[in-house]
Amino acid sequence: MSLLKQYLGFLQSHILWKNSKLFGLIAFDPKLSIDKLDNIVHVEIPNFEVLGKRIESFFADYLEHSNDFDILAKNIQIFSGTTTIGEIDFLLKERMTGQRIHVELVYKFYLYNPALSNDQLKCWVGPNKRDHLLKKIKKITEKQLPLLYTEEAIFKLKTEYDLLVDGFDQQVCYFANLFLPLSVSKEELKYINPDCIEGFWIRKIDFTVANFGKNQYKIPDKADWIIAPASNPDWQSFEKVLSQIDTYLLNEYAPLIWLKTPDGEFQKFFIVWW
Repeated sequence: MSLLKQYLGFLQSHILWKNSKLFGLIAFDPKLSIDKLDNIVHVEIPNFEVLGKRIESFFADYLEHSNDFDILAKNIQIFSGTTTIGEIDFLLKERMTGQRIHVELVYKFYLYNPALSNDQLKCWVGPNKRDHLLKKIKKITEKQLPLLYTEEAIFKLKTEYDLLVDGFDQQVCYFANLFLPLSVSKEELKYINPDCIEGFWIRKIDFTVANFGKNQYKIPDKADWIIAPASNPDWQSFEKVLSQIDTYLLNEYAPLIWLKTPDGEFQKFFIVWW
């Protein structure tokens, strides 16, 4: 898939919460717009670059060509001796107000598993159960945001960027792509932005000919997960995609799959191994 389609997919992303605090964290809303699509000419990303790094590049490019913010520094590696103790994502200055903002950028895919807890916020997990919303929030609050005020960061920002850390507001730009079990509707969810819901998830036993046999499918590379399925020109039958799915699941990897119905409708979903 082209970089252009990935960039467009990024511009259609949504932040997990907005206009309020969640977990005691203030949301940074860059107000993404596809009007900025022409900025793709300014982005150079190697073919092997992983999705997370691509998101950082798209985010930086969008801000650099907006009229709202100046990037004072980005992707600042902080060291204690020769050991990396963390990275500060973005230090921004709002042009209109002069406000300085430390922004931590997050881009995640979560599945809602209501079997985990009665507390909805404890039910959001990564497709392979190696990630968890609350685990990431804990890392942000206890490590990533406090990093700005460590002696090492204060020294580096002063000596290399001529920046003082005093006066920076700290915010989190938390993009999320959310997937629900078929038994749960988005109206049942609390706290999160419903615009983040991208599709559904099922287990292999539910992926039957009776329910899914008439559709066409594509398993995209992870770098293409943010792309809208409608842009895909290459589709496979249920039978052909089934063997590919088995390979993923045997390796305990949940694939993201694009679906095209006979009526020309498109969906995204995960099949999980657990």
